[in-house]
Amino acid sequence: LDDAERMFRKELSMHDDLTCMKNLAEILIGKDSLVEAELWLNRSLKVWPDDPAAKNDLAAVFGKRGDYAGAVRLWEEAVELDPDLISAYKNLVFGYALMHDEAKAIEWQQRLAKKGVNVEIPKVDSSK
Repeated sequence: LDDAERMFRKELSMHDDLTCMKNLAEILIGKDSLVEAELWLNRSLKVWPDDPAAKNDLAAVFGKRGDYAGAVRLWEEAVELDPDLISAYKNLVFGYALMHDEAKAIEWQQRLAKKGVNVEIPKVDSSK
């Protein structure tokens, strides 16, 4: 990943490229460099505000920070823009479960099942 990160940074130092921005952000999310990942994703969304993949990734940043309400808002926007973005549906199931909103988690689980994908709602400690 370090080679890929260096390659994307070099490319971005020469010119803005949406794919490079999103790929670099995904690497940074994996490294828990959330502040920098958010900067790159916001930069890409300024160029293409209706990019469902970037919204999905930005939501992951919010979720990793514990801002589940912000995350589910972005995941819902991503699904609205791309109704076939399965990862956003899965993330909505988990996000609502983490928010202790079982009804919404079940709703998104059922929407996902209609697309042929089954996912279990995670058990979340209600004391948190």
